[in-house]
Amino acid sequence: MYMRNVMLLVFCFLFVSSVFAILPSANIKLLAVTTEGVGTDANLIISTKSGTGQVWSSIDSLVGTMTQNTEKTSVELLSKYFKESNNYDYFFNINSTAREVDGPSAGLSTALLLIYMAKDKTLPNYVSGTGTISSSGQIGKVGGILEKTKYAASTGIKIFFVPKSELEVVIKENNDVKKVNLSNYALEKYNIKVIGVDTIDEVLSYNLNNIENISIPDFNTETKLIYDPLTTNPIDNLTGFQNYLSDYEKEVNANIELTESLLKSSDIKDNDLLNELYSSYNDAKDIYNSGKSAYEKNYLYSSANQFFLANRTLNFIIDLLNNPDLENDVKKINELTQKLLIDYNYSFENMPCNNYEWSIASQERYLWANKNINTILNTVSIDRSDNYNKLLAYEEAKEWLKISKLFLSYTSIDNCNLDQTQYKQSAEQMLGELKKADNLITKYDLSNSEKWINGAIDANKNKWYFASIFESATALAIINSHLETKDENLESMKVLLTNLLNELDSKKNGFVWSNLYLQHSNYTYNEAKFYEDNNNLDNALATYKQSYELAVFSKNLLDVVEDIEKNKQSISYVSNAENTIKVKKNIADWDLYKTLAFVMVLVILIMIFIVIIFYNKVRQNNLSQYKSFIELRIEKLKSFLLQIENDYKTNKISQSNYKTVTKDCLKEIEFLEYEKKLVETKISEIVRLEREISDKHIKLNNLKERYTKNEISLDEYIKDIKTNDLEMKSLKRKIDSDIKEVSESIISKPEIKYNYKPNKKKTKKGLK
Repeated sequence: MYMRNVMLLVFCFLFVSSVFAILPSANIKLLAVTTEGVGTDANLIISTKSGTGQVWSSIDSLVGTMTQNTEKTSVELLSKYFKESNNYDYFFNINSTAREVDGPSAGLSTALLLIYMAKDKTLPNYVSGTGTISSSGQIGKVGGILEKTKYAASTGIKIFFVPKSELEVVIKENNDVKKVNLSNYALEKYNIKVIGVDTIDEVLSYNLNNIENISIPDFNTETKLIYDPLTTNPIDNLTGFQNYLSDYEKEVNANIELTESLLKSSDIKDNDLLNELYSSYNDAKDIYNSGKSAYEKNYLYSSANQFFLANRTLNFIIDLLNNPDLENDVKKINELTQKLLIDYNYSFENMPCNNYEWSIASQERYLWANKNINTILNTVSIDRSDNYNKLLAYEEAKEWLKISKLFLSYTSIDNCNLDQTQYKQSAEQMLGELKKADNLITKYDLSNSEKWINGAIDANKNKWYFASIFESATALAIINSHLETKDENLESMKVLLTNLLNELDSKKNGFVWSNLYLQHSNYTYNEAKFYEDNNNLDNALATYKQSYELAVFSKNLLDVVEDIEKNKQSISYVSNAENTIKVKKNIADWDLYKTLAFVMVLVILIMIFIVIIFYNKVRQNNLSQYKSFIELRIEKLKSFLLQIENDYKTNKISQSNYKTVTKDCLKEIEFLEYEKKLVETKISEIVRLEREISDKHIKLNNLKERYTKNEISLDEYIKDIKTNDLEMKSLKRKIDSDIKEVSESIISKPEIKYNYKPNKKKTKKGLK
């Protein structure tokens, strides 16, 4: 009896041991893409032994933060499938020719291998995958799907799991650009079964040991030809806008590199958050590439939109990486938002006679930004998603304000301004038309017009009547174009659109926004024609309607600007702090005494004017130097970050030196960015003072005109000139004081010297 019990206990022990057994070692091939965009691979070996759930990275290559977090998350996920997971330690060994292996894209493969090991099963060596993994088993987006698939097939992989959201890929064959389903394309071209999945459970549902019985899910298999436009000619009057986009492209590209560096060096432990940010980063890169392609082909409207969206997302990621608490700290988000009101505290005092379109565009974007700001500050956050939306709205507002300020700088400051009050009635009439369209907006779900409708209302409240009309004209274009085209078929739509485009093309003009929209309408028209030629008639009709909407944008704004141009002579004036004097040509005669006195005063005015020109030139150069100085330091530091990142990848510097230098460098960049904002605030103040000086100069001209018309005496004339001159000197002293403060603030901060001594070792290409 005793022996039987002992044997029973031994049997139970052996049975339990077999139930909770885990393979001691297993491996899987990982797929990656090099920095040159070429597919490559690495081998992941996972070993286990009894322990307490610890995770170890025993490596031939240096494993970065994201890869380490992916390993920990995979072990955490394993507990859902293996109750004894905490009774083992896990050793991850990645064999690769690369010096550094970093990124979360191995999550799917890592989790799959671990679960198979825990089930005491051998994962076939022809199976692999790519995709991030979350603690709940969700599969997330990664980059380079097509390159990884092609390379996987070349190494003998037969079954390749990818995120389902990335099954549609763009390829270029025989001068055609196509969007294809990767599952069908890869099976035909590379003889590899690509399966899209959303969760690790979907992966586990396949019997991977029976490859012949694994069928590809029935997804949309239609191959879609994608419109690849030819390069168009640049528009003459948009040179400034092209230059702006050139700088914008460089800024976005620098942010892409900085974001990648911050992702790799992040101390964030929440792998799910890192996966979200990594996915957003890949989306931003795709959007940037689309914008860059559009810019290179001179499609400026599309390029500007793409760069805007990419930069907004990148700044969102950068802010979260630098301050992870933002996802839960609504107070901090509100503080950042309120700071925007301080950093971009500038006014729109006058509407200049020249380049006023840029001033109007600046006002519009200022209004869009303020709408976001008000929404952020007046919305209560309930959970993390609300904070994310607030932070995205903040980033969008910041981009709008930056662009608004830039567009305002394109406006030439002159003595001639436009009187907007004469357009008050027109602005209010157009708002009335929008009010009548409320039911139509709801009925046809034209909510995309709301941004412009709100802008029109807010502009009218600010007495920015031109901007209000611009916003109303754009909103009405959305509403009217929908009503005009909703019942049109393909042929009638083409006739309607062609007639409008011909009408607009016949009106040669140098107006900015009308030309931008017209250019994009022509681009969209050619895209619709491409769809029609390839028998994709539904897409063709929808795109013809989109082209028509853009053409109506162009027409409505052209009508507004032509009306302003027609009335410019009657609504232009020279502004004065005390009153408004209409410009007239008649000048009264005066006697010899007044003539001599006037000549003397005129000489004084000329001398003052020369001094002002010289003073402004020196001042502007100084301001440019100061701002360029700090921007140069920031760019040098960003370049330095990329240099040490490369040297770290190629084993030229130690890990401790890399971390120390990177931390100090990022800290200095943060400090300089803060200094830059302070400098820009001071410069805005200086610009305001310069405008006051300009107004004083205008007042001098008005005094001269009043004197010549005998409206004031010679004594009053000379007295007012002296008073005006004293006020101008006071403003100049204030500017000098501000400039001195700015220059001392920057130059007094010495450039940090980093203890950075690279080793002399051969480099190896890194994995992306």
